[in-house]
Order: sequence, then structure tokens, then C-alpha cells
Amino acid sequence: MQPILAILTCVILNSIAQILLKFGMRNFGKNLSLSITVIPSLISNMYVIFGAVLYAMSFILWLYVLSKAKVWGAPLKVDSKLRNKKK
Repeated sequence: MQPILAILTCVILNSIAQILLKFGMRNFGKNLSLSITVIPSLISNMYVIFGAVLYAMSFILWLYVLSKAKVWGAPLKVDSKLRNKKK
């Protein structure tokens, strides 16, 4: 997989993960507390589970990107460096 394609995939996975987590957390409203009793509710929420899985996939893919491309600060830099290499 080319690094630029992997970067775009990371962005898409991250975006979908955030949307899923937002949907999952809207059920809790303002009643969410930082106690251990909330964990079973979070684990049984499918939106939260799928959001976390997508985040994990994105993280693993990002590690691949870091091993293959010179990423210094922003993906846009990688894009410009890759385009200059092809010329």
C-alpha cells in the first residue's frame, strides 16, 4: 500500500470512529460519571465498540505509515514530498 493511500485511510477510519463514538456516547447524556460502574455500559454499547475497533485499526495503520514515509508534523508534508519524489 502506498503511504499516501494509507494516510487517507487513517483519516477516514479516524473520522468514522469519532462519529461512532459520538453516537454511542449520546445515550449517556450528561449523566456520565468517571466511575467503574460505567464500564459495563460502555462495553455493551455497539457504537463504542466499533468506534474503538476502528481507532485501533487506524493506529496500526498509522504505525505502518510511520515506518514507510517521512512524516514530520502533518500528512500534507508527506504528500508534497511524495509528489516531488515521483518527478
